Amino acid sequence: MSDSTQNQWSKPGIIDFETSADGLEIFRIHTGSITARFAIQGAHLIDFTNNENIPLLFISRQSLFAPGKAIRGGIPVIFPWFGPREGHPESPMHGLVRTRPWQISEITIHPDGTAKVGFSFNDSPETLALWPHTFELKLEFTLGRELEVRWEVRNSGQNAFRFEQALHPYFPVQDVLRANVQGLAGATYIDKTDSLKLKEEGADAIVFSGETDRLYLDTTSTCILEDQAAGRRLTISKTGADSSVVWNPWITKAAALSDMADDEWKEFVCVEQANANRNAIELKSGETHVFSARYATTSVGI
Repeated sequence: MSDSTQNQWSKPGIIDFETSADGLEIFRIHTGSITARFAIQGAHLIDFTNNENIPLLFISRQSLFAPGKAIRGGIPVIFPWFGPREGHPESPMHGLVRTRPWQISEITIHPDGTAKVGFSFNDSPETLALWPHTFELKLEFTLGRELEVRWEVRNSGQNAFRFEQALHPYFPVQDVLRANVQGLAGATYIDKTDSLKLKEEGADAIVFSGETDRLYLDTTSTCILEDQAAGRRLTISKTGADSSVVWNPWITKAAALSDMADDEWKEFVCVEQANANRNAIELKSGETHVFSARYATTSVGI
C-alpha cells in the first residue's frame, strides 16, 4: 500500500490501514455507529456491523487474504462476466475486477457516524488483453443503519459492448435448515445443480435441503431472507438489476472448497443481485448503466 494512500485517507482510530499477513491491503472504519472492513482489491466489503450491532455479512474462517486471491465472504464484485466466461475457459472465473486493486475515491465520515466509501476502476493494458473494451467503474457504499451500494458502469470506448455484473453478498444465518428466501415465486430460473435446466419457481419461500445454485431471470423483485433461528429478517432491494441468484454449496461442495471450513455451509446464504445470461447489459459508446442495492436487517419475533 502506498504511503500517499494512507496519508490521504487515514484517521487513526476511525480509518485505519493495515496489510494482511499475506500482503492484502485492507482498511477498517470504526465510528461508534458502524464498523466496516474493506479490501482495496476488488473494492470488497469484507464485513459490516451497524449501530444495532447486527453483522450483515458472513466471512469464512478459512478465507484467503492474499493479492490475486478471491475472498470467501463479504460482497465480491463481479464484472464483466458472471461465472465462467462463455467460450473462454482460460478466462478467470467471475470476471476481471474482484482480484485486482481499485482506487479509493472517497471516504467520508458524517457527524452521525454513518460513512460513505467510494472506489473506481478503469480498464488497463492487462484487462484489455483479456477483454478488449474500455470502461470506467464507480462503486459507492453508504454505511448506516442500512447498507446501500451504487454501481456505475460507463462505456468509455468507441464501440458498444455487452457485459454481465453481480454483487455476490454472503449473508449469515444461524441455521440454514431454518432459513428461507422469499420474493421469487413464479420467476424462471436456471438450475445449475440440474444440468442448467430452465425451471419455474413454484414456492413462495425457497428452503434449503441440498446444494442450491439458481440464477433467476427477468426479475426486479425485492427479496427477503428470513433467518428463523436468529429471529431476523433481511430485506434486499435493487434497481438496474434484472437477475437474482440464490446459492448455498451444501455439504459436499463446501468440503471441496479450500477456503471454507467443512461445516460453514450451515452458516450463510448468498442472495445476489445481477445482470446475467439473457439479462446481460448492452452499453453503447458513452453510455452509463446504474445498478443499486439496499440491504436492511430487522429483528422480528419469528
